[in-house]
Amino acid sequence: MEMDISNYSLLVAAGGDGTCHEVVNGLIARADKKRIPLAFLPNGSGDDFCSAVGIMSMDHGLDYICKGETIKVDTIRCLLDHESEDTLPEGLERFNFCRHSIINNGFAMPPMIAFKAKYWKNCCGKTSYTIATLIEAIKGNIISDIF
Repeated sequence: MEMDISNYSLLVAAGGDGTCHEVVNGLIARADKKRIPLAFLPNGSGDDFCSAVGIMSMDHGLDYICKGETIKVDTIRCLLDHESEDTLPEGLERFNFCRHSIINNGFAMPPMIAFKAKYWKNCCGKTSYTIATLIEAIKGNIISDIF
């Protein structure tokens, strides 16, 4: 958010969806409004964003970078407790009330699943989301409502 990007033509982030989320939000929240292209290299447990845009491996992502191939991606802006961005505080506190998402948004059960999945990511990878979904479904009696 505060890095001097004027001498760079590209910002590369290696990580998962959380890394992508933080890099996008840091760039959007810049006070100087400067923008440069972002490149993402999948190195997380889920990598849903990279998969969605066709980056299936680290090497595949590096190929796109070397070719200089870019695409535009929309963000989903979520304001919390504010009707408009005009009433948001300035600086880092703004992050408490305005975030941008590039892959998904959810309230209630989906964020709980994502939060609980982190406990199994090291051993189970993407399957950790299935495990967390089953636990949340059983805990919330959703399965009993289906049958």
